Amino acid sequence: MERVVRTKFDQNPLLAKKLLTTYPRELIEKNHWHDNFWGACTCNRCSVGKNHLGRILMQVRSNLRDEELKKWKDNLELAQSTKALKDFIGPEATKLLERK
Repeated sequence: MERVVRTKFDQNPLLAKKLLTTYPRELIEKNHWHDNFWGACTCNRCSVGKNHLGRILMQVRSNLRDEELKKWKDNLELAQSTKALKDFIGPEATKLLERK
């Protein structure tokens, strides 16, 4: 099921972005149809649900967040190394490189 949920968010970046905005809140799949395996039924008759879908969503969100943070870190490192290279070779050589 985790693979299916992950695929859903991989195929829809807007949905993935919405999921990321829920961080760091706990996600609970509340329902009224007595599904205490995937969610947590809110009726008076049911006990506490296992919320497997909520847990899967939180795991997928965590993985997406880790990947997003890695992209930011990689981009920052690239920008810093590009600036360091430009500083090293000087402004004239930088202008020549940017023309190509």
